[in-house]
Amino acid sequence: MRNTGGFNMTKKTLTTIIVMLCGVVGLLLHSQVAHAQSMDFSVEPQKSSLQRDQSKTYFDLNVKPGQKESVMVKVTNTSDKRIKINTNVNVAKTNPNGVVEYSKSRFKSDKTLTIPLTDVVTTAPKQLSLAPKSSKMAIFEIDAPKQKFNGVIAGGISFKKVAPDKKKTSKGISVTNNYQYVVGMVLHQGRQKLTPMLKLGDVKAKSEAGRNLVTAQLRNVKKRYLSQAKIVAKVQTTSKRTLYKSTKDHVQFAPNSIMDYPIRLNGERFKPGRYRLDLTVTAVKKKWHFVREFTITKKQAEKYNNQDVTLKPDHTMLYWTVGSVMIIIIGVLSWVVIKMKRKR
Repeated sequence: MRNTGGFNMTKKTLTTIIVMLCGVVGLLLHSQVAHAQSMDFSVEPQKSSLQRDQSKTYFDLNVKPGQKESVMVKVTNTSDKRIKINTNVNVAKTNPNGVVEYSKSRFKSDKTLTIPLTDVVTTAPKQLSLAPKSSKMAIFEIDAPKQKFNGVIAGGISFKKVAPDKKKTSKGISVTNNYQYVVGMVLHQGRQKLTPMLKLGDVKAKSEAGRNLVTAQLRNVKKRYLSQAKIVAKVQTTSKRTLYKSTKDHVQFAPNSIMDYPIRLNGERFKPGRYRLDLTVTAVKKKWHFVREFTITKKQAEKYNNQDVTLKPDHTMLYWTVGSVMIIIIGVLSWVVIKMKRKR
């Protein structure tokens, strides 16, 4: 009989060592992630006499025509190093997921936005330098429009740490935190309730993040939020046969903003032709129904199909070409053979 005691002991020892090493590596990785994600500053909006509801954690302010006022946010450096914080004032916008963005973004405001928050609220200096474990007040000056308005002017003030120069480690790895705090700000004036109104803007084919989709611009043309909206959109043939459908619930529109609503093709190719958009939005016991025909050109279809990373290369033309050449070759060879037989 073979003596396996030593082997079993060695196997158990190796298993124990491997488990311990995995545990240590796991702890190190967890520590690294926690360190990379830790926030080394905080912000605290200060109470304002203009605040409509003191329980709210953002600035929800009543302002009078031509009123000048300031609001403050306490910024605290919780780290052991000096840091710099950039402040910025932004206009509220609506992203394609139906969520209002209060930080700086690439999304669009509607042309009906006549008084953006950036024209009303300013800050100086735009950068704060904080010593370790210290605090400073960021001051934002409000200069309300002289002309009375009904509805709201909405946006946010953002606080972003200035990232240090990237320094690679000995292994060539660099970790850079890139986070920010955003405090919402909504200015109210006038008591007239605005009737909500949506309009349909451009409808077109496009490529987004390497995916084919059709976008429909939904325009909130009023100085008011539109919340808890439901969108049902269909891309159809001109004979009303549905090709693609998209539904979205709990959508919120920022005042005077544009939402580029996407209808995805789910891995299918664009085909040139004339199409029909049928889109319905329901919210606040109201319904908006839009119908619009649009065209996808051959040039657009080729361009966006080439950009869609989910599509497999289309070899149809290659197959047709090869097949045609083969038929021609076979035809020529057959003709030559027949001609040679006749000569014999």
